[in-house]
Amino acid sequence: MIGAPVFIDRIGKIYGSQTAVGAVTLDVPAGEFLSILGPSGSGKTTLLTMIAGFESPSAGRIIIDGLDVTAVSPDRRNIGMVFQRYALFPHLTVAENIAFPLKMRGIRKDVRAERVGRALDLVQLPDYAKRYPHELSGGQQQRVAVARAIVFEPPVLLMDEPLGALDKKLRESMQIEIKQLQRRLGATVIYVTHDQEEALTMSDRIAVMAKGQLAQLGTPADLYCNPQTAFVADFIGKMNFLTGEFLGETAGRQTIRLGDDVVIDTPGATHGFEGSAKIGDRVRLALRPERLGLAARGAGDRTPSPAGSKRRSLGAPSTFISFAPISEAERSFRSRSLLMERGCPLQWGHWWMSSPNATAYGSLRSRRHEMTMTVDNLPLAPTRPASWFFSRSARQYSHALTLLLIAPLLLLLAGGFIYPIGRLVSLSLMAPGFTLEHYERIVTEPLYMEVLLRTLQTGVIVTVASLLLGYPVAFLMARAKGKMAMIVSAAVFVPLWTSVLVRSYAWIVLLQRNGIVNGLLIESGLISSPLKLIYTEGAVILAMTHVLMPFMILPVYNVLRTIPAEYAQAARNLGAGPIGAFWRVTLPLSLPGIFAGCVMCFILAIGFYITPALVGGPGALMMATLIGQQTTVLLDWPFAAALATVLLTTTLIFVLVFRKALSISKGMNSVN
Repeated sequence: MIGAPVFIDRIGKIYGSQTAVGAVTLDVPAGEFLSILGPSGSGKTTLLTMIAGFESPSAGRIIIDGLDVTAVSPDRRNIGMVFQRYALFPHLTVAENIAFPLKMRGIRKDVRAERVGRALDLVQLPDYAKRYPHELSGGQQQRVAVARAIVFEPPVLLMDEPLGALDKKLRESMQIEIKQLQRRLGATVIYVTHDQEEALTMSDRIAVMAKGQLAQLGTPADLYCNPQTAFVADFIGKMNFLTGEFLGETAGRQTIRLGDDVVIDTPGATHGFEGSAKIGDRVRLALRPERLGLAARGAGDRTPSPAGSKRRSLGAPSTFISFAPISEAERSFRSRSLLMERGCPLQWGHWWMSSPNATAYGSLRSRRHEMTMTVDNLPLAPTRPASWFFSRSARQYSHALTLLLIAPLLLLLAGGFIYPIGRLVSLSLMAPGFTLEHYERIVTEPLYMEVLLRTLQTGVIVTVASLLLGYPVAFLMARAKGKMAMIVSAAVFVPLWTSVLVRSYAWIVLLQRNGIVNGLLIESGLISSPLKLIYTEGAVILAMTHVLMPFMILPVYNVLRTIPAEYAQAARNLGAGPIGAFWRVTLPLSLPGIFAGCVMCFILAIGFYITPALVGGPGALMMATLIGQQTTVLLDWPFAAALATVLLTTTLIFVLVFRKALSISKGMNSVN
């Protein structure tokens, strides 16, 4: 992998009246590790998304390896990217995730397998190829994301705060690994972070951003030692600001009055980092804590010792003590080192460890700048916490409480589902004794099998039509924002607040011979006489699809809105076009919603009674219509129970077959 230079020429992004990024220029040489550092809202992530191609700049150009890619789509920029939350595709294994960009580039399967193996070796995960992302730890997911981003050898690698979700110890370890990996590959890395330690540790140069502007660009040492603005001085590391009056400069020594009795000479200070100062001007003096020192009056010019050291010459006229406050991180490191020297794992409060020879027990206490530790060597013996009995009682109480809470649900399930189904089946087997003649009648008489097949056919057609029409609506609802989201949601939810009877009658008004549809067709000259639109199978399917489509939209929408936008962006970044990203990522991840919507629509469709009766007329016989006739007109309850049992059994078989088909489709999508 050979890094490519990146030139960002006065790039800017404006949202309405707000400027997110304003005329930023960066020249990143090939192979450099550049960090974009800034607080939240500084525009660093917006800048990175413009480089990746997910946002179109309002002004400026982006040039990668000499080519202007400002208007190039993300899948054609050949840039690797590690997202903040990694954006690993949850329906694909580790190996399939890493192979995704290779597959999008049409690389042969055997070559893909070899390069995936090399990438896994590079990130030290050779045994994790068949695992899914949810089976990995945070650090392992981060390594897989890096492997996926570099497997196709992009010249530029973008990283959007990839270590933000990791704990401190793992974050420090991954900082070293990423830097070593970048040096080994020679890639150009643009790394976005708000963590100063990450930027100072890993970067060749750092671009500090504030309020959409580039505040300063330089090496970590330049930014730390020679900040050009008060913001950079305060944002990078710890800084003390003192306000005073500038008295002048003599032989490189600047004199500042801090108060009536305090005058400071500052040897080697920068010439007013916010502009040239004149005598009498109010100025701010910026002091790093580790550069402060104490000296006796008249001690002269003494250079402080390195941070953390102590030199004392008590009683001498030139007494000098240099000091630096110990940070929380350093104090934690020292206490951790002390425990490790004794072979003990650290926990806050009481801790214990065991070895083949001894068990150590002690306590750790901290009081501001004072830390003490006691360790006692005790004989090795099996121990049981004093709270064991109480925790066991609590567990037993928790189990009893759980049973008490779910008891009403169990009673509701038994009384509202299990008993009625059992009663239905038992009733279908009585005439008046035990018999199968009702089921034999359904199978042998053509009318009932014809109605059953017509019901199933109508249910399937209505379900498919609801899916084809409802999925785009659900997708639009999940992606829409602001007023558009409100309009689409209202169009979906308002029909649910209207009675099915009213909606079915509305279709009669639309489709009857003198209805609105025939009137419009005659007025337009397309037909000369009214068409028979009402009381047909097509009218039944149309009306039922309209009535049931919201039951398809809602579950699909609920799943689509939980799919992070980073998944589609990751697919585009890895080489998939808009259709490919939808087909290989969005659609497979929305299968649970599709399954739920199809099951709901199918069950409701085959059991519909009102709409087929009103719109289809007497000839539109459905199973629900037959069951209604048997119970209300013929009063043949056992035969009606047999018809209902057959319908229920057919529904269960459909659900199982459809679920199996979806799982096979999901598997084929991950393999191909």
